[in-house]
Amino acid sequence: MVASCIENSGLGSVWVGAFDDQMVSKILKIGDDMIPIAIIPFGYPDENPEKPERRNIEEIFISYP
Repeated sequence: MVASCIENSGLGSVWVGAFDDQMVSKILKIGDDMIPIAIIPFGYPDENPEKPERRNIEEIFISYP
């Protein structure tokens, strides 16, 4: 939902789950009782590439009998 609101505002964003949680907590002054699990940096995109064509589900998942 947050990423959709950001995109609708003409900004770009990305979900980041791999980061130094202790450093982020220190910068954002988050207490020891919370651990950040993701951050969403956003801003004006430098470029606006076309979205890739979506693949069929059959190309991605293989079902076994």
